[in-house]
Amino acid sequence: SPRISPDAYMNDIYDACKKHQATHFLPVAAPVEAVYDSKLKGRLETDLAMKVLHMDPALCDILDDKHKFGTFLREELKIRSPRTAIVTCNDEARAHNKTLQEEKANGNLKCTMILKNLSYDPIHRLDLFQLPTSDSNLEKYL
Repeated sequence: SPRISPDAYMNDIYDACKKHQATHFLPVAAPVEAVYDSKLKGRLETDLAMKVLHMDPALCDILDDKHKFGTFLREELKIRSPRTAIVTCNDEARAHNKTLQEEKANGNLKCTMILKNLSYDPIHRLDLFQLPTSDSNLEKYL
């Protein structure tokens, strides 16, 4: 498992492909494995001339990050998608809420935004807490 030893995980797959003269690699795995499968892709293609039916590390990184993914959709693919922002601490959440409150007051905000913790949080994982909100509601949430 890459959770225990990422290098051993990738080397075991490489060695099995080499030993069995595999021609294709189609990983079907949990998200944590997808990251390491993408890192292994180039090595399998270059060293063993395999066809790897998987994304490269750069795309995997984009898909793994909600903010990068939203930005990629909007800026690279020109696909209409929700606006995203990153807040890394409570003070940034407060500042972002103030900005959204101002946008709403000026008529420039057409919808609310969801404040979502990107780290696993057993308490807030299913919350759809929305900004802008009152300062007191935000303080209760934080």
